[in-house]
Amino acid sequence: MIILNKQNQASIKDLLGGCDFFNSYLYLLPVEGALVGGFCFEETKSGVYIHKYIHPLFNRQYEFNLNFSESIPYPKGFINKDNAKNSNVVDQIISIITPDVDEVKRKSNMNYLNDYIEHNKALLNNEWIHKDYALNLILLDKLDESVYHLDKILSLNLPINRKQIIDDCAVVKQTILEGKDPKLLLNDWVREMKDRLCQSN
Repeated sequence: MIILNKQNQASIKDLLGGCDFFNSYLYLLPVEGALVGGFCFEETKSGVYIHKYIHPLFNRQYEFNLNFSESIPYPKGFINKDNAKNSNVVDQIISIITPDVDEVKRKSNMNYLNDYIEHNKALLNNEWIHKDYALNLILLDKLDESVYHLDKILSLNLPINRKQIIDDCAVVKQTILEGKDPKLLLNDWVREMKDRLCQSN
């Protein structure tokens, strides 16, 4: 049973307002700056787990991810598949996520992302997160710090399934070496992702 079908998505958008969907990710509107935030609905055989997330739009993947997320605690953040058969599943979702909307909006910014990672340094062991951190530093006008982290990432011998990490960092580093403003490049990537969001609706 697909709980987050198009009909339920439409109902959630009407009832909650100020939101839209990108696959299984509800994101809050308006999308300002370089980050987006909202709620992810993870469907399993037993039901749906709901997570709060923020996602940097300069991350050039074709999907959002839960690298910067927090699960709404069980049992509140879980909808059993048997209960989901009832007609009030949309009301259940609205009641679960509404109390956290303001918090997600407050956290959907570059400064919060930077502080979150700096208070959880172990996250930098994840190369995807490390890349996001390095690029976010550029947008916060911390170029020297960013170059330090870009160089650390570029020195890694990553497997082929993480080639995008190296490719993105190399493009940004080359832009810096050429004396160009890397923020312009990152803002282009952000616009590309925002266009993709518009095209998905």
